[in-house]
Amino acid sequence: MLRGSTSPSSRRRWSAERSWSASTSPGPRRSRPSSHCSSTRTSSLPAALGRVIDAANVDRVIAPIILEGANEPLTEDACTVLESRGVTVIPDILANAGGVIVSFFEWVQGANMLAWDEAEVLARLDARIAAATRQVLRQAGEGGSLREAAMDLAVRRVVRAMELRGNA
Repeated sequence: MLRGSTSPSSRRRWSAERSWSASTSPGPRRSRPSSHCSSTRTSSLPAALGRVIDAANVDRVIAPIILEGANEPLTEDACTVLESRGVTVIPDILANAGGVIVSFFEWVQGANMLAWDEAEVLARLDARIAAATRQVLRQAGEGGSLREAAMDLAVRRVVRAMELRGNA
């Protein structure tokens, strides 16, 4: 629970004190958003808040891989700068998909009176994530970033679903 002010800067400070980061040492370490930018890392996982890597701090990012664990942890400007430097940005749409997919599986099981064991759920999840990853990589290979490819594919799926329902 937040104490005192709930302004965006207060929430950022509160979350920063409780965020985790992947580092070259085994296991996660606590870090502040500013340390995501400047410490030696093989990867960075901004996972607590959106828009924590922006134009003001993107120049301090040294990790060659950013896994977007939060929803939109990089601003558009920061993402453009990182990609121009050759940093791989794994988009939030792809990185966060597992929880949404498993929630859908739970809904399917409940609606159809099914009971899948953990192995079945994991196998179905792996198949969906692998297929989505291949699609994103294929589209990004045709031009554009992983983030742009993931967003484009997602929007196309929504438009197609709307067309099938007669809503487009």
